[in-house]
Amino acid sequence: SVAKQKFPRTTVIKETKRGPAAARNAGAKVARGEFLAFVDADCRVPEDWWQRVEKNFSGSPQLAMVNGPYRYFEAQSVRARLIYYVTNELTGRFAEFFYRRLLGRGVMAFGGDMVVRKTAFQRIRGFDEQFDFYGEDVDIANRLMREGEVRFNPEIWLYSSVRRLKQAGHLRMWFVYSFNGLAVGLFGKVLFKDKKYRPFR
Repeated sequence: SVAKQKFPRTTVIKETKRGPAAARNAGAKVARGEFLAFVDADCRVPEDWWQRVEKNFSGSPQLAMVNGPYRYFEAQSVRARLIYYVTNELTGRFAEFFYRRLLGRGVMAFGGDMVVRKTAFQRIRGFDEQFDFYGEDVDIANRLMREGEVRFNPEIWLYSSVRRLKQAGHLRMWFVYSFNGLAVGLFGKVLFKDKKYRPFR
């Protein structure tokens, strides 16, 4: 009701299958544009976000996907900002170097801040719904490399919430995301199952 009230042209879809991969695929099926932008429910998109995204695709017909890191809108102290900078931007930059430069495999993708060329998305049949949580973003980044360039760009940042990190533990969640991202990039599967995972929305 909130989406309909504030954005009358919004199409609201109900997806009963749990997990971000299924939800994103459901949205992609009804999307009509040339690009598919995947943003999570707890994200806030800066006004110039699309302009920054467009600069990446403009003049780069081989670019299949671009994604960027999160900045947390609750992070007020210098310490908090430093923690989130290290766990997002620096981790993303390191993964970009490790995966793409050294291994030629892909990138450490952030699924809640990702834009994909729709034709490339359709050719690889979207997100793999076997990934119920963790790794679906890294998996699609690796598969999109067959269709064109995959890019992590720190300039394509947006705001997200630290809700999950606070409730599950900052260090623990950083380890889970990083370890599983590495495992999916190298072996194509999640190796660390988080038994304590539960929806916070």
